[in-house]
Amino acid sequence: MRVHGVVLGGIVLCAVSCVAQQAMKTKDGIELARVPAGEFRMGADEGALPDLVRAGHGVMSTRPAHGDFDEVPAHEVKITHGFAMGVTEVTVAEFRKFDPKYTASAASAEYAAGVSWNEAMAYCAWLSKREGKTYRLPTEAEWEYVARAGGTKLFGASDAPLKVDEKNAWGVENLGVGRPEWTLDWYGMYAAGEQVDPVGPVGGLARVVRGGALDYRRSKPGETYPANAAYF
Repeated sequence: MRVHGVVLGGIVLCAVSCVAQQAMKTKDGIELARVPAGEFRMGADEGALPDLVRAGHGVMSTRPAHGDFDEVPAHEVKITHGFAMGVTEVTVAEFRKFDPKYTASAASAEYAAGVSWNEAMAYCAWLSKREGKTYRLPTEAEWEYVARAGGTKLFGASDAPLKVDEKNAWGVENLGVGRPEWTLDWYGMYAAGEQVDPVGPVGGLARVVRGGALDYRRSKPGETYPANAAYF
């Protein structure tokens, strides 16, 4: 599921133009997984959506088979550069190196969550300076590309979500379950036609959040709900 940034998300790192041939780590030990360049089909096919959602009245508690109203049209995307993405979200311990005053929420004691998009961007800038190489939030297309990990089913290689903290085929965890995550893009409707390294609209009112735990109306206390079950 995709949603504009009306909630506070967590941080997934993306290292720009990484050409490492295997998993790598930052100086502080943040593990990164190599992601190859390639192509994938992003979004949902409009014909698979219920009439109510296709008409633009979809809400997060309406779970269509393939996606919500703002996930159409499905379109081909080319990612022309290899890069590396953090195997997990940024941990609380790592984020506190940037912001010692950060307090973790009870619902997310391990990973940094409840941060604003600006805070996430500031963390990436801080880490880039600390490491001497560029780190940033992934674009929405990069996020979905890694979430699919070369697969074409609802959850990439499977029609069922992975378990929390289980690596996908490219070695990255929790892109379909657990905590919602910030992306680089402004929120907006998808453009039709093939896209090459898309970065979303040039402006807007909110940023895109992707990932799990977006539908509080369906989740229960203490339960991690795979809320992006319909994001493809």
